[in-house]
This record gives sequence, structure tokens and C-alpha cells, in this order.
Amino acid sequence: MFGFQDDDVFRRAKDVLLDADFTEDAIGSVLGRQEILTMPSTDMPQVLRRTRDLTRLNTFIRLFFLGVPTPARAVRSALAPMTMDPWVQAELLLPPDADGLVPPLVQIWPVSGFMMAVDLPWWRATAPDPDFVVPPGPLTLALANAMVRLRCEKLLDLGTGSGLLALLGSTIAGSVAATDKNERALDFTRFNARLNQVSNVKCLAGDLFEPVSEERFQLILCNPPFVISPVQRFLFRDSGERGDVFCRRLVQAAVNHLQIGGFFQFTANLAHQEGRSWKADLESWFHDLGCDVLVLVERTETASDYAMNWILGTESKEAALVSKRYEVWMDYFEREKIEAVSYLFINLRKSEGKSNWTQIDDPPCTIVGPCGDELLQFFQCRDRFSGERGVQTLLDLRLKLSSLIRIEQEYAVGSGGLELCRTRLKKTGGLQYPMEIHSNVARLLAGCDGNRTLRQLLQQMADSLGVAFEQALPVVVPAIRSLLERSIVMISEQPDDLQ
Repeated sequence: MFGFQDDDVFRRAKDVLLDADFTEDAIGSVLGRQEILTMPSTDMPQVLRRTRDLTRLNTFIRLFFLGVPTPARAVRSALAPMTMDPWVQAELLLPPDADGLVPPLVQIWPVSGFMMAVDLPWWRATAPDPDFVVPPGPLTLALANAMVRLRCEKLLDLGTGSGLLALLGSTIAGSVAATDKNERALDFTRFNARLNQVSNVKCLAGDLFEPVSEERFQLILCNPPFVISPVQRFLFRDSGERGDVFCRRLVQAAVNHLQIGGFFQFTANLAHQEGRSWKADLESWFHDLGCDVLVLVERTETASDYAMNWILGTESKEAALVSKRYEVWMDYFEREKIEAVSYLFINLRKSEGKSNWTQIDDPPCTIVGPCGDELLQFFQCRDRFSGERGVQTLLDLRLKLSSLIRIEQEYAVGSGGLELCRTRLKKTGGLQYPMEIHSNVARLLAGCDGNRTLRQLLQQMADSLGVAFEQALPVVVPAIRSLLERSIVMISEQPDDLQ
């Protein structure tokens, strides 16, 4: 197993990287792109040119971010005051070769405030090894942003991979169990925990919930191997089960390991089968589980696009092999009558003893920043403002627009000049998805300054439209409640249970 000799050397190693400003922002500045984790391999020549002046930062970018052999003189200078020996002994670097270059054995990427070691980048045309440990990808980062940050005693990162979700969870949990059936992934997670001085993460080997037996958790996070593929090639990608059966089985198993009020947040793929309602198929995952569920649809791809994206992303870039693999994937999809696949973020809360609900937000959503608090507010608002009693409570609240909200109006030339034809809400951070609203609701929102109650604003709207208050109530209140659930509007004076 790779790693430094003791915790003190781990600490000094991280200090060396930080002293060189080996951070997401600094690397992004050098690369000329903000999203460094999604840099395509075609950018490699440009980045090599940008980093040809071997400063400490550029040396580490070449060595650990790009994973390319780097001149020994520059490596020694960058690692100072440490020598190269501990890094070689830790199996992170090889000694200089005959050309005086130091080959790296791992990547180390700064992600969400942590240093994350993973396998070397996959630049080859052929596929990586089955136990390849990938860097945190866009879906893992989105799940990290969506994490409900409730202080809890026990948290589970199911299928931890390189351990990012476990490390993030360590900041809010007393103890974190990080499980994976890939022993190599657990080696990386152990290394990453020590490198980041995280001591409350325990790594456990085994499939799904086997390593935690009958334990129950307040929060379970999982970015599982959900890809709907014809064969099982990679542990990080494929479940080895038909279609989306694995994701459905995962939901049912997870509920048995949740405490009442606990959350299970995970990513999933859903197959759209010919002649079937995909929403009905998805809702059936949650029948009789005693849970409330919010599903966010991130995107939907045709079966053809889905197959090609995964083949090029993980299997091969050689034209002949890509064509052969594509035929295998498409034959499988035709047999299974799969015409499209959706990417989902699923938020499930165990809440036995009451009527449960499932909400599927179909418009494609994008997570562009931390939104765990927004998701938590969705569940809390659904609890508080449902039913007639909830409506009366809502009417007496003072509301204000979120500072992240922008209202856009689109006009078109009509018979009387410019006419308003569309009003859209946009958020500049957190959870984003397209949302059109009626112009009357937009005017009501403009009055949400935190000083007037919703009842007062609704009465003012009814008077201006010349309708009775009771006539406007069933139309406007559900819209406002939906906007409150989605953190478009906020409660000006927060009750204790919504803080």
C-alpha cells in the first residue's frame, strides 16, 4: 500500500503543495479555465506550453495534475524543504529516469478544499484497468454541492471511490463509514484521509451495505456504478445488472439503513423504455418505502448519444473499436427497448408514520454551487405548508426574493407595439433550472420586500385584477409555495424550524 511513513510526513507533504499555491483557483488561472476537473485531453499541448516555465506551481501542475514526467531539478526545487526520497518511498514518484525525468505514479488534484490522489490520467486510446480509480467527476462534484449539511452522528459514503464525499462528510459527522468493493479505491481513500488530516473516516471493503451490516445512518451519500451498459467492464462504472435494476435495488436497500428523518442522496440513471411512462417507472422505485422523495432530472440523452459518450469517455477512442463497441451497445438497447436515458439526482428522506410524497422535477436542472440548504428547505417547506392549515400559515409570512434571483422578461412586437410574451426566473447560483412564471406572479414577487405578508400582497393583486381574494387564492398560493420550496423566495423572519 502506498503512503508516507507517518502523519507528520503527510502533513509536511500537503504543506509543500499548498505553499506552491497548488489550488483549484491557481490551477484554473494557469489553465485559462474555471472547471479544471473537466479539462479534455485535447487541451494537453496548450497546458504544457503554458507551464513550460517550471515554477513550483507549474512543476506540480505538470507532475500531479497532468501526470507527465517532469525534470528532476524542477521536482527537487518544488518539493523543498522536503527531499524527493519520501515521495519515492511512498510510491507517489519514481526515481529520475535515464533522461533525468521524474515519472509520477499518481495524480493529486485539489478538489473542494481537499487534496485528492487518484490514478494517473487516462490519455491512452485503450481502456484503463477494471479497478481504475477515477478523479471526482462532474456528478460527484454536483452531489457534493447537493449534500444536506445537517450535523449528524453517523454518515455513510457508499462506494466511496477516491473518498471525496467521505472527506466532505467528515466535516459534519461524528464518524464516517466509507465503503467500496474496489480495494484499490479504499487504498486511495485511506491515503487521502491522512493527507488531509481527516481522522474520523473508516474504510470498509465489501459490496453495497455488507460492510455496515445492520447499522443505521442519518445521511447516506452515493455516486454508484449506475451506467446502463451491455457488459460490466469497470467497477467505477457498471453494476453488472440489467438496465436500471441496480438503482432500484439500491433505493430499497438504503431505506433499511436510514434512521427516521435521515436522508439518502444519490445519483442514478433511468432507462426510458418504448411504450412506457418513465415517470411511472421511476415512481414505482419508491412505493411503500415510507419515504419522501425529491428527484431532480439533470439531463436526458438519446440511447445513441448515451452509448457514444460512455464509449468515448471510458472504453476507446480508436475509430474501428468505437464502431464495434457502439454496435454492441445499440444491440443491447434495442433488445431492452431503451430509447433514452436520464441522469438523476435523488434526495430521499425516511419519514414513516405519515402520508408520503414523491416530486419529480422534470425540467433539466444544473447544480452550479452549494445547494444542500435549498434542498433541505424544500423538505421543510413541504412539511410546513401542505394542507389548508399550511396555506393559512404561509399567507401570514413576510417573504423576500432571494439575492440570487434574476427576473427576465421577453417582449415581441404585436398589434399594439411591444407586448410581454414570456417571464422567466433565473438563479445565479445553487440549483438552477428553467422556470417560467405568469406576469401577475412576477408583479407579486416584485412586492416581496420582507415587509408585507403574502396575504397583503395577494389582496393587493386581487384588487388590481378586479377579482375576489378567494378566487386568486387557489391559483397563486401553490405557485408561491413552489417558489418558496425552491428558494426563489425566502421567509423574511425565519421560524425556528426553518432556520
